[in-house]
Amino acid sequence: QSGVTVKRSTYTRAFVSGRRPVTDDEKTRTKTAALAFQSVHPFFVVVMKATFVSRGFYM
Repeated sequence: QSGVTVKRSTYTRAFVSGRRPVTDDEKTRTKTAALAFQSVHPFFVVVMKATFVSRGFYM
């Protein structure tokens, strides 16, 4: 030990989205469009939540 104290900086790298919040009307229209989708192949609809994706993903 040289007697030198080193202060280590700890921080979380985060990004702030410049996007505006999604309105309730936009959410409703999107869900309606998803439910109206038809396919000959099996599928299902999932309403995305912030906890379903990693921190860097913008919803």
